Amino acid sequence: QMCIRDRLHLFQKDQQFVRYETAVGESSTIYLPDNSKVLLNTDSVLLVRYTDEYRLLDLQRGELHVEVAHDKARPLSVVANHKVIQAVGTAFSVQVKASEVELIVTHGKVIIGQLNEEQEVNENALVIPQSSLAVSKGEIASLATANTGVDSVSIIDNKLIKQNLSWRQGNLVFNGETLAEAMKEVSRYTSCLLYTSPSPRDLSTSR
Repeated sequence: QMCIRDRLHLFQKDQQFVRYETAVGESSTIYLPDNSKVLLNTDSVLLVRYTDEYRLLDLQRGELHVEVAHDKARPLSVVANHKVIQAVGTAFSVQVKASEVELIVTHGKVIIGQLNEEQEVNENALVIPQSSLAVSKGEIASLATANTGVDSVSIIDNKLIKQNLSWRQGNLVFNGETLAEAMKEVSRYTSCLLYTSPSPRDLSTSR
C-alpha cells in the first residue's frame, strides 16, 4: 500500500520554484491556488512556480497526473527533459523515463514544445506555437529526449489508460505483462529487493 499525502501550498507572487519530492512508495496530492490538482507518484521530484502570469511545473524525476483548472490567459506548462507540455484546461499524465517522456491525455488537448539544451526552465520558455504537435484525449505520446529522436502519438484503449494510471488510487494493475516486466514496475514502489525462481522472463501475469 502506497503512502498518500495531501498538500495545499500558499504561493507568493514572484516567488522562486517550490520543491516537492516523494520517497519510494509514497505519493502526494498538491493543490494549486486555482484549484488545479497535481498527483505526484512514487520517487518523484517536482518544482512548481505559480504567478499571476503563468503556471509552471518542472518534473525533474518520476511521474505526475494533473487536472488543470481552465484559464485561457494563463496556460499550465509541464516541463520534462526539455519537453514542454502545455494545456489550458485539461487532464494528463507525464512520466520521465530513461530515453523518453511518456504522455497520456485523459481529458482535453495539450500541445508540445521543445527547449534548447541550454535554455532555462522559466516563463520565457513557455511560448509554444499553436501549430505545434497536439495530443488529445485518449492518446498516448512517446516524446523523444534526444534531439535526433522522433515524437510519436497513438490511440490508447481506455482500459489501458486505467491500468497505466491505477497508481492514482494506490493500486498497480497488470494484464498480460511478463512477470519480469511486472516486477520491474513494482520495484518503483519499494526499496526491497525482489527475487523469483525460476526465471520470470517467460512467465505472464495473465490468469
